[in-house]
Amino acid sequence: MTSFNGDCRKKLWDNLQILLKEVRSLGYVDTVLIDGGFTSDKQITKDVDVALVMPPASRVSSDPDLQSRVFAFILGFWRWHDDIEARLAIDVYPNLEWGNDFGLFFQYVKAEEASRRGISPDDLKGVLRARI
Repeated sequence: MTSFNGDCRKKLWDNLQILLKEVRSLGYVDTVLIDGGFTSDKQITKDVDVALVMPPASRVSSDPDLQSRVFAFILGFWRWHDDIEARLAIDVYPNLEWGNDFGLFFQYVKAEEASRRGISPDDLKGVLRARI
């Protein structure tokens, strides 16, 4: 990869646009969380971390069509994840109200990064939340 202002982030940005187009086509994800080296001050970054904010459980359970589409997506998720990672260099996961919370995970600051920045490892960092 190249420098901070070089082709690396441009290529990752272009790849992110491809992913967002695919995600929009699902019809039920309208927000993503973006994190990782792509959003940092790292000179070289290898990928983008993305969490798809899935519809709330109350909406999914009250709509049989949405329920079947969301469950089908989750069942086939790992195959799709591996394809996206290989094709676009994006590490993507569903952010489920009833499961994992990548919003919190993305806020975590590693101890070595906290030390380098002169902050406490208990401090949280911001996360890019985008409507798509």
